[in-house]
Amino acid sequence: MATKIRCSQCRYTRQDINASQYEVKHCGKCENRDSCEKRKTDIICEKQALKWKAIECGNPVSEYYRGLLNVTSGGDKQTRVTWGGCPLGERRSG
Repeated sequence: MATKIRCSQCRYTRQDINASQYEVKHCGKCENRDSCEKRKTDIICEKQALKWKAIECGNPVSEYYRGLLNVTSGGDKQTRVTWGGCPLGERRSG
C-alpha cells in the first residue's frame, strides 16, 4: 500500500481563484469589481484584499481532483487545509 501524503503537504495543492473570496472593494482602475477586465480573465487585481483563500487539489489522477481541501463536509470554510490526503499525492520539496 502506498504512503498517504497529507493534502497540506502535497505539491498538487493550489489556489482556486474562482472559489476564493475577496473584499468587495475594487482597485480603483475599473468602474466596479463585477465588470473588471482582469476579473473576466481570472486575474486578480493586485490591490484586491483576499478574504478567504480556497485551496483545491490539482492532481488529475486523485479522487480529490478539483475538490476544495479547506472546506469541511458541512460546507464550513477553514483557513488551513484540513483534508487527510491520498496515496497519489507527492510531498512538496523544500
